[in-house]
Amino acid sequence: FVASAAVSAKKNANVETSASIGQAKTTTKNPKTAKTLKNTKEEFFIRCTGMPYTAKDNEVAEFLGGKGIKRVQLTTTQSGAGAILEYEDNQSFKAALSNNGKSMGNRHVKVMRCSSFEMADAEKATRNPSKAGGLEPTDAVTSEFVISCRGLPRGTTENQLVEFLGGKGIKRVELATKPHPIDHAIVECED
Repeated sequence: FVASAAVSAKKNANVETSASIGQAKTTTKNPKTAKTLKNTKEEFFIRCTGMPYTAKDNEVAEFLGGKGIKRVQLTTTQSGAGAILEYEDNQSFKAALSNNGKSMGNRHVKVMRCSSFEMADAEKATRNPSKAGGLEPTDAVTSEFVISCRGLPRGTTENQLVEFLGGKGIKRVELATKPHPIDHAIVECED
């Protein structure tokens, strides 16, 4: 193993790799490997967190300036909705990053660089929510009034939670059950 690592390190001595979150680029000094390690296209990915649960992809795009967006992948976490966006160009990408800390509704949204791997993970979790864990997506949330309940006793039922919250004005309760019961629920209330 040690010998092969030394040979591998010597082989790669003429290769420079530079990468930063959100952008990846590979260059080489060795003309023999230049054909296989051509400069890769720059990637422009942004992650937004802390958005309202009711956020739609067109609202996210509008919040971030609406220009140069290739695709939007919405995500849902315990702390709110989120999104990962891919941009076509650096100018639109940088303009979107300038929205960090601004408000969307009554929520302060964090906007940060991310990688194509995070986009792939978000798409994978959306296609197969049972592997992602946490809450399984059901019908879209239609209300602006959503309560995230954490720290619930294990085994809490929907009826117990509705009773605890007073029982009136509750549209839907969604308990986290995948891959196993946990102490979290989302409660959607009427307007």
